[in-house]
Amino acid sequence: GEILIKAGSTDDKTITVEVIDEHNGLSAQQERRVFRDDDVLPEAYGQGLKLVRDTLAIIHATVSYESDGENSRFILQIPMTSE
Repeated sequence: GEILIKAGSTDDKTITVEVIDEHNGLSAQQERRVFRDDDVLPEAYGQGLKLVRDTLAIIHATVSYESDGENSRFILQIPMTSE
């Protein structure tokens, strides 16, 4: 399927980046684990998304997941700075 990347800002404080694909979504169990890691089965937990979440946290940004049953999206909220 296709992947759409949208970026914008609704205020002067945050940039929002959305990565949207035509996947109908994760199961509830997969969604609970998507940002976790596991030393025993690293391929089963997050596929690197814990690293993304932890890296964004350094700059006080967040990443979240949503699905409407037809499309899945990861939403990054990145604070803007004046530097």
